[in-house]
This record gives sequence, structure tokens and C-alpha cells, in this order.
Amino acid sequence: MRGIKLSGFVFASLVLGCYSAPPKGCECIGKTRALELLGKSSQHDKAAFGEEYGTYCAAWEDGKCTPDSEASCKSGPGHKCGSKKGCNDLWPSYNFDVSQAWCCDSWCYVDNTTCTKEIQEQYGISADPSWLNVPGLYYSYGACEDDQSFPKEPKDAKYDKDNKAVTLVSYAAYTAKTCPFTAQPDGCECTGINDALGDAEKGKHGADYGKVIPLHIPGDLSVPFLLLLIVLTRPTSPLDQLSLRTAN
Repeated sequence: MRGIKLSGFVFASLVLGCYSAPPKGCECIGKTRALELLGKSSQHDKAAFGEEYGTYCAAWEDGKCTPDSEASCKSGPGHKCGSKKGCNDLWPSYNFDVSQAWCCDSWCYVDNTTCTKEIQEQYGISADPSWLNVPGLYYSYGACEDDQSFPKEPKDAKYDKDNKAVTLVSYAAYTAKTCPFTAQPDGCECTGINDALGDAEKGKHGADYGKVIPLHIPGDLSVPFLLLLIVLTRPTSPLDQLSLRTAN
């Protein structure tokens, strides 16, 4: 994405450690097997994505790079990164002026010979072939528990205490609401008020300028409007940060 994007980076880790596990048969395949399969594709950039990409349950595109992360998740939700960090760096073809909450959804590579259709149907999850078209390379979001995707028991279960297939201990560092790749992360919603602009600036840009998304800031942005965005973005806790991020 070109230009500047306004994002509320809310480091809202749900837990200090992850104790849930994918359904039996749909466990992550691990680093050795994943690298073996990924090595068969000329399209996979190991340096950019990192050697551990997809090898254990994590939200690999969320940009929350944690050097001491590991498959056991003892250090809490997070993951190691390659040379590219966030979702917009890894997948620049997506439009990040609209919400891309999937960037904060945890997943891993799974073995489709053990994560069978029967198991997938039992827990209401899926194992899908990678876009790299490598035979045997499958991934699953539902196998890795978080508030966006999770196994279900019974099949119509929600993400709550009545779901016997979850522990409510998430593999994701962000929720769907706090994900920095949503257009309006939790705590940074548009106020719908632009009175600080004044009549002169409203005359230049329109009466509703700055009231709603998109958050892509135009190239002719005036200083008063930038100040308006900063003033009207209201963090909800000391952990909330207002960040102007220049996309690569």
C-alpha cells in the first residue's frame, strides 16, 4: 500500500501462555516437515517469511514478532519473523484501506492425511491446500484456537465455555477487534466529528471530510486535518498507541 496509514497498535495479548491444542490429527506439522515442503516451491521466500512460518499455531501475519517465541507458546502468543514483518509487507497485493482481520487469525500447516475430512467435519474446521500448489502442503486456521477461528464441539458451538473443544486460551496476540489490520481497531473508531477543521478546511475538502474511513491519507493532506485525526483518536488504555506507519 502506498502513502500513510493510520493504525491503532494495541498490544492486547490475551494470555501469558498458550495451553490449548489443535484437534488430534490436525496438529501442526512442525519446522522440519514444513521446510521440506516449502523448499519444493520456487515462489516461497524463506528469508522474507522466516524459517518458522506456519510451523506452529500463531497469527503469522500480525506483525507481532517475538524473538523468544516457540511452538510450546510458553512466552505467550507471538511468533518469530523473517525480514518482512506485518501483513501489508508480506501480502502487499491486498487492500489495507479495508479491514483484513484474517491477518490476526492464528493458523499452521497441517497434515491432510491425518487431519481427515471426518475430523474436519467433526470439529467444524477446514484444512486447505496452500496457494503454492505443493503436494501435501495444507494449512488450517480452525485448528489453532482464537476468537476468529476455532474447533467446535458441538459443531454449532461458539467461542465460549460451552465449547468443549476450546480452552479460551488463544494462540493469537490480537482479537478481531484489536487487530491493527482492521480499518478501525478497537479504541480507534471514527468519532464522526470534524468540528476542529473549521469552515475554511471543510470548504476545501467537503463537509464530511475526516468523519469516517478510509484511513488512507491523501497526498494533499493539510496539517489541520492531520491534527484532527490525532486529537480525535482516543486510546482506551495506556497500552493503546497512536501510530503513523509508512508502508513499504
